[in-house]
Amino acid sequence: PDFYSGFPILMDIPWLPNGFIKYNFVNLPQIVLNCKFRITDEGLVRDLLDLLFPWIQKQTGKPLRVSCDGFCFDGWLVGHTLALSKKHEDDKDFLMIYCGVGMHPSFKIEIIHGRKQQDLAMAIGDKPILLFPASNDDLKPQQHEAIRILAEARGVPQEEVAIEFPHMIHGWVNRG
Repeated sequence: PDFYSGFPILMDIPWLPNGFIKYNFVNLPQIVLNCKFRITDEGLVRDLLDLLFPWIQKQTGKPLRVSCDGFCFDGWLVGHTLALSKKHEDDKDFLMIYCGVGMHPSFKIEIIHGRKQQDLAMAIGDKPILLFPASNDDLKPQQHEAIRILAEARGVPQEEVAIEFPHMIHGWVNRG
């Protein structure tokens, strides 16, 4: 989803501390309201699983083996898609999502919905997920509880769950 559709260009505010999310403060309340009430994990993930994937399967005529990826906020959706898939792993009729990747991911939207980032990590469990945080993202190995939880669930080092790109800033993949 494009949170900024119709909004003025986000301003680069040089006096904010390094790593601070540089939102145009005029638009921030609308963005938060969109996240809280219009963009929910249940709604978006169910749309993917109930509408998009069956359509793709109908077009190909083959069973789907699906992975997912996402940028920023969509890293959060990747997490919720994996968590829902984990919850239904014994249901043979449920479309299984096998793994996910998040580029400059953010799970912070969990806070807007009254939950913790660590709760999402626990729900993902041992589902394979690989995150590529930038220098100013918070989901970095050895620095975030959610990464520790994901690594322990899979029995791997934290660096196999999150690989930091220390010379990049949030949004680096989209900007090329």
